[in-house]
Amino acid sequence: PPPPMMQDRDSPTSYGQPAQQRRCLPFFGLEIAENSPEAADLGVRVLCASGPAAAAGVQPGDLIHQITIPVPIRSKASFLFALDKVVPGERVSFAVLRDGRLEKLMVTPEARMVPAG
Repeated sequence: PPPPMMQDRDSPTSYGQPAQQRRCLPFFGLEIAENSPEAADLGVRVLCASGPAAAAGVQPGDLIHQITIPVPIRSKASFLFALDKVVPGERVSFAVLRDGRLEKLMVTPEARMVPAG
């Protein structure tokens, strides 16, 4: 077999860890921040969008107000809690406030392998 540093990224022992020590998480390509306290009911602010989120039309400055499950997004913690239920490859509906208008965007997260724990 090739030396460990040359192994395929998706091989069971990539990055020197057995597959059971890694887990697959959805990757959206978002960097978010808490909104100001007086505007917390509006959602979380998008600082940077790349990958799947950018491809779906999410832009810096957008406020993510709600996602597929009808739970209002009022903080970074509530946003991350809602995303924890998403499966990579599953389409997710984002309700985004942009320029005073509510837009619906469909984002399909990619699968990312990360160390377990």
